[in-house]
Amino acid sequence: MEIDLRWSWELPECVGTTCVVIDVNAATTNLPLLLSKDIRGLTVVNEGNVLSLKKGCNNPLVIGESKILPEKVFDASNLPPDFLRLDFTGREVLYMSNNGSRVIEKLLSLEAGRIITASFVNLEVAINWLRKHGQQRVLLIPAGERYFPGGKSMEDYYCAQYIQKALEGENPDLEGYLQRSRAFMMTRYDWPNMELAEKVSQVELTPNTHPLVPWCYRHGELIKVIPHLD
Repeated sequence: MEIDLRWSWELPECVGTTCVVIDVNAATTNLPLLLSKDIRGLTVVNEGNVLSLKKGCNNPLVIGESKILPEKVFDASNLPPDFLRLDFTGREVLYMSNNGSRVIEKLLSLEAGRIITASFVNLEVAINWLRKHGQQRVLLIPAGERYFPGGKSMEDYYCAQYIQKALEGENPDLEGYLQRSRAFMMTRYDWPNMELAEKVSQVELTPNTHPLVPWCYRHGELIKVIPHLD
């Protein structure tokens, strides 16, 4: 298996292979968390369609972030301590982020093969899935942070690098990758307070808590996310 690791802005014009989107803070952490709830369905939305889809759904939950839309559009932010307080039972979830969900949409437009997502919370199950189902070439895609100078959110890269080394037969030091990710997240993100930063990092950097493989695919005009079943 050939493993190709590229930032989301380095994608080729036509992808056509198995793709793994990695956005630790927070989209690809949040997708397995959401799929573990008793929801009716999970749809990735964007700033252009979220309002119409919200209007067309029966009592949906809208979770996410936007630099354009007002906060009142969302029932909760993109941060796990905020949205995990909600009652998800039987409700459709509309999800949007500035980075991870945008990259998923981009890959679908580039004729990607099967698209899954990975993060530290579903690390080992994602690696095992790739060993079993990955094509001859697998593309690991750290989403990055579109509002950082240079775009490189290193926790995404560290998670992708761990996956690459594991797939190539090495025995990478998970604790070292987690520590480097935590150090970057604590110092480079603009947290309103350190208590929130600690709560978020505890969820996002505790490995293998949600062993689901989110599979993203186009269903008509929608982008749906479901757990991949062997």
